[in-house]
Amino acid sequence: MSLACAAGLLSTPTLAQSGSQGTVIVTVKDVSGALIQDAKLELVDLSTNSVRQAQTENDGSHRFVNLTIGSYRLTISKTGYATKVYNSVVVQASQSNTIAAVLPVGQVSEVVNVAGAETPVLQVSSNAIGMVVNMKQIQDLPLQGRDLTSFSRLVAGYNGTFNGLPLNDQGSNIDGVIGSSSRMKFGGNTQPAVSPRLENIEQMTVQTDQLSLNSGFGQSSTQLNFVSKRGSNRFHGRIYEDFRNSGLNANSWSNNAGGVRKNKLILNDFGGSIGGPIFRDKLFFFGSFAMSKQPGSLSASNDLFTEAAQQGNFTYSGGTVNVLDIAHNYDPSLPNTVNALQSAQLKAINDAAGSGAISPTSDPNYNEINWNNNAPVTNYYPGGRIDYNLSDRVRMYLSFLYNKHSQANATAALFPGANFNYQVADNTSKNFTASYGLDLIITPRLINQLKLGYLYDNTQYAPGVKPSYATLPTVQWNYPNANGNMSGQLYPLPITTFYPILNASDSVSWQRGTHSISFGFSWYREQDHYYNPPEGYPTFTLGLADGDPALQAFTNSGASPSLPGASSNDLASAENLYAILTGRISNVNGQFAKNAHDNNFLQGIGAYNLNELSSATGLFAEDSWKVTPDLTLNYGLRWDFVGDQHDLTGAYHSASEGDVYGPTGVGNLFNPGSLQGNPNPQLESRNHVYEPWKVTPQPAIGFAWNPKIADGPFKALLGGDGTVIRGGFALRRFTEPYQYYWNQASDYGSFFYQNFSLNPNNTGTTGTFAPGSLTLGQSLPPYAVSPATYEETSPQSEFTFIGGAPGVNGMDPNIKQPYSESWNFGVQRSLGSSRVLEIRYSGNRTLHQWIAINPNEVNVFENGFLAEFKKAQANLAASGGTSFAGTGANALPIMTAAFGGSPTDSDFTNSQFINDLQTGNVGAFASVLSGVNGTHPYFCNLVGSKFAPCVTNAGYTGEGAGYPINFFQANPFAAGSSTGYMTAAGYSNYNGLQVEFRQAAWKGLQFDANYTYSKSLGVSTQQDWTGALNVFSLRNLAQSYGPSQFDITHVTHVNATYDLPLGRGKPFLSSNAVVDKVVGGWTLGTIMTFQSGAPFRLIGGYSTFNDYGDGGVTLNNVTPSQLQKAVGVHRVPGHTFASLIDPKYLASATGGGANSSYIAPNTTAGSIGRIVYLHAPHGFFDDLSVTKAIPLHRELNFRLQAEFLNVFNHPVFGIPSGGLSSFSGVQSSSFGLGRVTNGNVNGAFGRVIELRGNVEF
Repeated sequence: MSLACAAGLLSTPTLAQSGSQGTVIVTVKDVSGALIQDAKLELVDLSTNSVRQAQTENDGSHRFVNLTIGSYRLTISKTGYATKVYNSVVVQASQSNTIAAVLPVGQVSEVVNVAGAETPVLQVSSNAIGMVVNMKQIQDLPLQGRDLTSFSRLVAGYNGTFNGLPLNDQGSNIDGVIGSSSRMKFGGNTQPAVSPRLENIEQMTVQTDQLSLNSGFGQSSTQLNFVSKRGSNRFHGRIYEDFRNSGLNANSWSNNAGGVRKNKLILNDFGGSIGGPIFRDKLFFFGSFAMSKQPGSLSASNDLFTEAAQQGNFTYSGGTVNVLDIAHNYDPSLPNTVNALQSAQLKAINDAAGSGAISPTSDPNYNEINWNNNAPVTNYYPGGRIDYNLSDRVRMYLSFLYNKHSQANATAALFPGANFNYQVADNTSKNFTASYGLDLIITPRLINQLKLGYLYDNTQYAPGVKPSYATLPTVQWNYPNANGNMSGQLYPLPITTFYPILNASDSVSWQRGTHSISFGFSWYREQDHYYNPPEGYPTFTLGLADGDPALQAFTNSGASPSLPGASSNDLASAENLYAILTGRISNVNGQFAKNAHDNNFLQGIGAYNLNELSSATGLFAEDSWKVTPDLTLNYGLRWDFVGDQHDLTGAYHSASEGDVYGPTGVGNLFNPGSLQGNPNPQLESRNHVYEPWKVTPQPAIGFAWNPKIADGPFKALLGGDGTVIRGGFALRRFTEPYQYYWNQASDYGSFFYQNFSLNPNNTGTTGTFAPGSLTLGQSLPPYAVSPATYEETSPQSEFTFIGGAPGVNGMDPNIKQPYSESWNFGVQRSLGSSRVLEIRYSGNRTLHQWIAINPNEVNVFENGFLAEFKKAQANLAASGGTSFAGTGANALPIMTAAFGGSPTDSDFTNSQFINDLQTGNVGAFASVLSGVNGTHPYFCNLVGSKFAPCVTNAGYTGEGAGYPINFFQANPFAAGSSTGYMTAAGYSNYNGLQVEFRQAAWKGLQFDANYTYSKSLGVSTQQDWTGALNVFSLRNLAQSYGPSQFDITHVTHVNATYDLPLGRGKPFLSSNAVVDKVVGGWTLGTIMTFQSGAPFRLIGGYSTFNDYGDGGVTLNNVTPSQLQKAVGVHRVPGHTFASLIDPKYLASATGGGANSSYIAPNTTAGSIGRIVYLHAPHGFFDDLSVTKAIPLHRELNFRLQAEFLNVFNHPVFGIPSGGLSSFSGVQSSSFGLGRVTNGNVNGAFGRVIELRGNVEF
């Protein structure tokens, strides 16, 4: 076996190389095993004839660092010994190739050529964890498209992220340039902004643990490294064509089930590359140009009401009723006809129905419409690189990669057909990286490397779109569980993002005796520009607001319920159907943008654009110390000086911690009547919200021990010198998404805009209307605007009770930088010269993750409201479900005061309040009373005019009942608005057993397999853009501790390529040239993944404890273990979804919620029921490639490849939307139902066949 093949197994990281270069470690001994000092070493790059020379140290070794990847020739000589030449030494990015040379006694003129010598495949000097994807894998493994990033998912420990780490703790680089911005890294950061493609990337490495301290720029502890192709002394190149056509593909299971044809797809991805010398041995070039044309389509869907529902007929488990008749029979003054504007819109939607495929949903009142949206895509991918060897001591390179993406109709219209064609919109993006590198070899033992980089990242959504938002009404329908766009009256808006990054790094590698020391610095500067969408138009939301007389018409209890047996979800659906048909408005809101040139607001259409800046500098020093020939100790320290993300526009407003907690005060939660805080909390302009991080020590230490057992009982077990025992510990800090800063520091952009709104209540103040009095088409009363003028500092009291007003958000000014502590311990054992087995334990914990908490949790305990709520429940039961009013021992002083002081007030028969009592919804009930929207100004009736916003914003002048202003919430000034405080209270942990088997190229086979058994738990975000924690209660944050988003217990990855042993130069059928043309040159490649399912939580849907924590569920006659065993895939004929749990646990096989005989929402007020986590069904994915190599003339070859992605056309079902909190609640009609997911490496739903042709020279 050749050295080149053997080296393909090595995965030993190198020091201070930013992931784009490699190292060769040479140890020289004589035949007796004695180390040879001062042996001459010459390492020649076979591509460019670049020469590196050195001598071995007193430990007989030398380390060649900062080597460009490729093949080298190593010559070793010493007087008194024969010269040894290794003709093919492979250098891989971020890796070390360890050569243990033995020089026989002889003359220097005697040359021993090593062409097929075996080389150790063990990681004898490193404790780092990762994977190299070499050219063989890049060329022969199945890959959809030409972007290589998906190969990173093959590494051991990948379960949606790497080793259970937060997605925020990821990074990538191309030629040492930061690969993507940190703006939106909450979704992961392994995909560079510029696509790393087959034609321009030479190699890819994945580093998941214990990476070099000069990697990651202090932003992450995992890293994907891509190295671009370069020129050499020989001209080489290719012309290629990749072809995909929907005619080759299988239809997906979902499309077949829904009666939808395959998406039309014709994709031609074509291009070429060429590289070679400009001046031989000195100046080299490589250039590529690619282009793809895809005149295809995208699947689009929406929901539309059935013909019966459009006439008012509402169907539920109790039968069919007409909502128009229900309302009219209850009160003849209520409308019983369809609003004229709504009638016209429904007609337009009905006309569109003929252009799509209609299928039923789990709700009998609306159907799903699916259609294909023509969305042709054009991409351009030019790239180039220049390498210049000024001398053997000075080398430099300049590389450039560019992507331009353009997609027409990227945003589909909300419905198909001519009525909605004006809603389509295009997308375009332009991204490039530029990298410059300079290597200065001061002496063979002292080398300096400088790298400079620039990332240009620009995306435009809906550029040049027709401004329909300025001329047509924007209307929102809120029918439960249906598509939020079903009104067809929401429009695309133009948005542009621009996130440029500059970065630099410099490192010095110094070899001194048995130490290989590296030290240096890194720096980056990211400036985030976000060009917001236009604002200045109203949005009409349809629904029955609290206090709307029509609400009383819809009841499920009492003497004559209008919907007998209806669930709360059924009631909400019926109410919303009525509101939509009659055009009944629940609120109107919008906002005017701030004028960028002064402190005024535009009174029309306009936008306010953002400009943020962050930068950091890092210092590092590390050493690889060969303590003995068999033991290597790796250790070092990194220290970053990280500036805060800050605003350059001057319009960011936020609240301090004291202002978030308001009059109650920090540390004084759930203590009504105790006012220790700020009685007049503010929102203030702040460019800088949190302190930079200057004390950031990041130590790393690890070892690799390669014991050499010559004889004895352990020789067979350890394989002589065929075992490595290694382990390590590292602490690495990372940065959170910069979006988190914007969320809290700008109060979600509140002061970029002046909010205008109309809200339903009976206060009579400007910007309000009597609930139920406003319908589509009517003239609107004057808006309430907030703030009245732009203010640098604004009291929160200006916005209390005003819908659409700013929330109260802020950040801990001393927030800590998150970090991950990781550790591993494993044993590697070689199994022959070309394969290795490793078993290791890998663990980590991540501390100080940023999470946004809401301190304004509604309190129902210390204020006595829960006890009164239970009395109201008793009163309701005593009345037969008609009223919860009470007197004497069952009097309700809090509720009576909130309802205006009358024990006979109509709110005691309010259907929504009655439903809250019947379902234990104490948090929701209290939340309504903490505001003023409804039939009464509830909160003001409780606290009186001493609370200033009651007077100024609600028009209340009464004395009230005298309850304290923090009766329900810590900060009553933030009542009804979003409240958030970003802290570093999140954490997670991961423990995994990882088993890897790696087979280097051996008789045409290259094979890698790994299995991981792991558990991942924590208190962390759902990796969304808000950074919010799904918390049950601030009373016990640990109650939210549970499976992380990536708690996938079992994962197996296999990838392999195999050159069939047929044809010339192979064992079989090699003698006949004609036969060779047919059977020779075939290669098979495969990627297989088997994994258990992702976690999800059962959601009860009631607020039985507070206003925002789910109340949990009740299990009857079943245990969580039995439910987990019942999870599986149960097909539902005629539907595009499947039941993901045994249908006996569902109300019906097609949905309708959980079977309450087994699973029901918790309805016990003041409690949180069972918190049940389950895991979705397992997934199996398999992709296959078949390649035929055909020699044409000398070095001219043709390669034809067929890729079969999801080769068995096997559907895999998953959680409907993914994530712990998105599995539908047990009351939802879609509970327990799931659709086909695309979780395999290549993301194929149905089988996809891609043909790839290459002419290479």
